[in-house]
Amino acid sequence: TAGTLTDNGIAVTLGQFVTLATAGTLTDNGIAVTLGQFVTLADITGGHLVFTPAANANGAGYSSFTFQVQDNGGTSNGGVDLDGSANSLTFNVTAVDDGPVNTVPAAQNITYNASQSITGLSVADIDSGTDSISVTLSVAHGTLVVSGGGASIAGSGTAAVTLTGSATQINTTLGSNVTYTPTTNFNGGDTLTMVSNDQGHNGTGGPLTDTDTVALNVMPVHATNDVWIISSSTPATLPGIALLGNDTDSTGQGLHVVSVTGPATLNPDGTISITTGASLTPTSFDYTVANQSGATSTGHVSVTVIDSSPSTVNLSTYAPYDASYILSGNGQDNVNGTGALDILAGGNGKDTLIGGSGNDILQGGGGNDILDGGAGIDLLDFSDSGGFTFTLLAGLNNTANVSGTDTYSNMEGVIGGNGNDNITGNSGDNVLRGGGGNDTLSGAGGNDTLAGGSGTDTMTGGTGSDRFVFNAGDGAGADSITDFGSAAPGSGGDILDISDLLSGVVVTTANASQYIQLNVSGGNTTVSVDRDGSGSSFTFQDVAILQSVTGLNLNTLITQGNLDTTP
Repeated sequence: TAGTLTDNGIAVTLGQFVTLATAGTLTDNGIAVTLGQFVTLADITGGHLVFTPAANANGAGYSSFTFQVQDNGGTSNGGVDLDGSANSLTFNVTAVDDGPVNTVPAAQNITYNASQSITGLSVADIDSGTDSISVTLSVAHGTLVVSGGGASIAGSGTAAVTLTGSATQINTTLGSNVTYTPTTNFNGGDTLTMVSNDQGHNGTGGPLTDTDTVALNVMPVHATNDVWIISSSTPATLPGIALLGNDTDSTGQGLHVVSVTGPATLNPDGTISITTGASLTPTSFDYTVANQSGATSTGHVSVTVIDSSPSTVNLSTYAPYDASYILSGNGQDNVNGTGALDILAGGNGKDTLIGGSGNDILQGGGGNDILDGGAGIDLLDFSDSGGFTFTLLAGLNNTANVSGTDTYSNMEGVIGGNGNDNITGNSGDNVLRGGGGNDTLSGAGGNDTLAGGSGTDTMTGGTGSDRFVFNAGDGAGADSITDFGSAAPGSGGDILDISDLLSGVVVTTANASQYIQLNVSGGNTTVSVDRDGSGSSFTFQDVAILQSVTGLNLNTLITQGNLDTTP
């Protein structure tokens, strides 16, 4: 009698095999039977004789074999040992629905407020053939746009999209036509869920589904690729803003550069150095930025190397770019910047350096130079000089007798040298950087930014709401501030900017005492910073002495904005 089985296998009972199964396999106690083999009654009743069809095979009359029954009487008394006619057993194998199997990619990093294609999605269904199946893709914090490929698409542009069609059609659509866009201003974890349904077209037990997920990390930090222009054979050092100027953090935290790849070098003070060769061969490097919570993003910098020996260099030829560092020759050179951050350094001749509309740094070098910052916040760079005394004047055609006799216009700040400098600003909003040595910086009027640099410096903000900056590379000396105002900055109070000392740290009123101390002695308040709080790499170090200031409250300084801990 024909046996009706499923493609999961079944035990049968018989005697001696005359022919073996025409398809599938027969095993006795897990071992394939052979022609002429006898099966004992114990094996039959114990369920040890098993027929297994080939994987995914099915059909009426799928397989059969023949056998003869043997009794236990043998041939004595004229008995017959085996049944004279062979018996046949036929297997009808009923199809069982085989479920779909999804393939999904690894976790995806998504740029904040940007769309990204999701590739690596596919579905396999061994028994669906050209029959229609469905795949639903869904997310919780964004939308999906799906197009093309031949599948029927419903819900594109929403949080859930359903594709219907054959597996081939659906896979063509999934191949390169799925785009995820996070909800505006969302950052954090989202999940792409893929649910495939074979619709139960084939076999019993359906419909069957398969569900898989892809982690989507919408990054709060986004590093945007940069282009730098640097003159050949130049050891260039650029500030961190040359990388960070176009980078963003959706959480409002400050960003800082945590690493760069060769040939660039990240210096302890946050600047980046790179030296170009004599050839004009372009180079490049990668950099990684982080916010205070540790979220990171990596960008790429393409460095164009140019010949700066011609008497005229117009950087607009190379625009757009993000930053430049140009060292001119020793002749009478003319170098013109653009709206980017341009660092222009003259040689020994009488040079004309024009910054353009960006925030620029101009260094005349030897010779009597003409320096015009243009628009933006532009700095006169005297870092190649020893100790000097200088008062910055506003407006046009002013004279600087520091390194040669230079004529300068439209300059808003000064960078000191390695000696003991005495630098005074004007009534505008000035940027004064002391550099090396024990410097004296006076902001005068305006809302000024003063950074003493290394050494033991004395800083006076003057009228206005001034910012006093302390960097990780300043060394161990504590700077004195002669006129710190503790009112809220919006009401004329001043700001202590210790953000560079606390890179990678989120300081709140709850944990501030782990990182910042205010100690009063002799009518002055000393501000001390432990860069890693309860960590063991740093201890408290004095950074500022607020002369004739007492009665400060740490949490009040934080909530009012007098302490800036955000890079």
